[in-house]
Amino acid sequence: MKITIQNSSRESLNKKQIKLIKKVVVESFKIYRQKKTDLSIYVVNNSAIRKLNYKHRGKNRFTDVLSFPMRDKNYLGDIIFSIEKAHEQSILYGHTFEREMGFFIAHSMLHMFGYEHGEEMFKLQEKILQKARLYR
Repeated sequence: MKITIQNSSRESLNKKQIKLIKKVVVESFKIYRQKKTDLSIYVVNNSAIRKLNYKHRGKNRFTDVLSFPMRDKNYLGDIIFSIEKAHEQSILYGHTFEREMGFFIAHSMLHMFGYEHGEEMFKLQEKILQKARLYR
């Protein structure tokens, strides 16, 4: 399994944060019991994610994270998240930036596995975050 992380925002991620992203991905695969496949994670700013949200979903507004599943046996898909939104929402919800970023990844991984918003998905998100030691 290869996890590619590309950051085009002005803010850098430190080694600990990159390791955390990869841990959430690995825990997601374990929880879902999916064969590990490659995926890419793109870190962008609010402006970039707004443009992508409009281009791919027709919604001209900011969002926090986008998932683009490929459902290929060797490539799971792409996750794009706004680092600015991770900071904003961590303050809004009263937890760490790392926890919010981990939430974005866990949430997107479950969408890539085919889950839609609902009680089952939300329980699995929390389970993944707990395994990654990301608490509220």
